[in-house]
Amino acid sequence: MLAGGNTDLWLRGNIVTPRFVLTVEETRYIELQRDGNAERFDFEPLNSYPLQLENVYECLFDNGKPSMPLEESIQNLHVISALLKSGQTGEIESVE
Repeated sequence: MLAGGNTDLWLRGNIVTPRFVLTVEETRYIELQRDGNAERFDFEPLNSYPLQLENVYECLFDNGKPSMPLEESIQNLHVISALLKSGQTGEIESVE
């Protein structure tokens, strides 16, 4: 389990994804399960790598803004690290 920010969600519900890696054709979704109910959020199949490269190009040559700010990327790193540690230890890990 992961704790941090709004811990209510983590203590009362689950976030479900079909698989971590999907083919281009497969529907992407996230399912939020809590209080005996499930809410599904579908996403169109999309290859995000060209979008990321376009954004890097815009930042380097067209004075563009990063699609994800550095602070958010660092926070994502902390969340992923806590998830990995939680998976290894089986304990609730705080997000630093």
